[in-house]
Amino acid sequence: MANLSVNVGRVRFKNPIVAAGATPTLTVHNMRKCIEAGIGGIETKSISENQVSLRWQYPGNLFMDKYKHRGKLQTWETCFVSLEGALKQLKEIKPIAEENDVRLIWNLALEDVMDLRPFGGPPPVVDLDTWCEYIGKYEEAGADIIQVVGPCPVIISDQAPMDMPWFMDWFDEEVPKLIGTLKKATSLPVGIKNNREYYPRCKRFAEAMNKAQPDYFQMGSSVQQVFADIYTGRAVTPGPMPYIKGNVNWAVGIASANTDIPIMSAGNIECWEDVVERMMFGANCTLLSAAIMHDGYKLITKIVKGLEEYMEVRGLESLNDIVGCAVKEMQTNEDMFCSGGDPAEFARIMRLTEVPKETAVIQVDPEKCTGCGKCLDCLFEATTVKDKKASIDLDVCERCGCCISMCPTDAISINTYPGTGEE
Repeated sequence: MANLSVNVGRVRFKNPIVAAGATPTLTVHNMRKCIEAGIGGIETKSISENQVSLRWQYPGNLFMDKYKHRGKLQTWETCFVSLEGALKQLKEIKPIAEENDVRLIWNLALEDVMDLRPFGGPPPVVDLDTWCEYIGKYEEAGADIIQVVGPCPVIISDQAPMDMPWFMDWFDEEVPKLIGTLKKATSLPVGIKNNREYYPRCKRFAEAMNKAQPDYFQMGSSVQQVFADIYTGRAVTPGPMPYIKGNVNWAVGIASANTDIPIMSAGNIECWEDVVERMMFGANCTLLSAAIMHDGYKLITKIVKGLEEYMEVRGLESLNDIVGCAVKEMQTNEDMFCSGGDPAEFARIMRLTEVPKETAVIQVDPEKCTGCGKCLDCLFEATTVKDKKASIDLDVCERCGCCISMCPTDAISINTYPGTGEE
């Protein structure tokens, strides 16, 4: 069997596949299913005490399959995990992760400790002493990595995409001090996850990392997109961070050319070929979430098998040998950037999800259901098919929205009690 292990700074992963902080890692049940499928690492949902961030939308995950863009998310849930909730999850999942040689990344939301009052925003939600206290608890409970995640535009801009040019100045000045404080609070590796604010200034981000000196950094990139419903001519607005594969490759390549700090990378990783490609542009390992949500946990197993076969065909002894091999072939023009999209339309879509869970009811129309089984990929295992008709257990269902947007016959719908949302 091929050796898929990779090194990310001080940490060894058994393979370069990490389940990113999203629906696939929201619950211990989902983490366990990822581990059973062969994942190399688990990144928890962002850990936050922000009450806005802790909510779940019903539905929150909406795929664009019906617009012929298979597997692309229009929106996704933003439900985070509290400090104490994350500690409880860690204690429960650690024995399973340890048994399967899986690394655990505990992921603290940077906006919790940001003072946004100079920019018209709120004060910090959590002080650094509280963070350090919980980091000590996470280390004792078995976390392998402590990570801070850059502010999410979904939260900062109140559910709409937003440019934050001031953020880079704040980041350059404050994050090195923050990383230094966290390193004193733990013996674990400390990494940082960038979202979209630095794109397309990837060289500047690499320079910021050289100053901050985390054990690694995680990088994606964001390019606004817009699609059209070809039958109505209406423009379909994408979510706030619709990753494009080639742009992320480019961003990672630019960063890796300007720093020796290890890189993790997310964004449109959908198959084993994507993993290899991203590593060739400088990523030491990769993260995926939407692809798992769309195709189910079995995709993880499929990617692992594909990587094993690839190594055998290439005669590779280690995947570390391919890291960065394509960077020298790149164009490095950081002015190549375009944007678009309608923030107001995205905000309107997100308002539809502002309802309590108990008012949201998932229903299956037996006249439309063909029993195709696509909804059986449900991460919460709430769906069954009997006599070629789907059924959803509402006691298990989290109303995440995946099955609704992926059903090829529109047999699954979500309804709310009157007065709880827009029609």
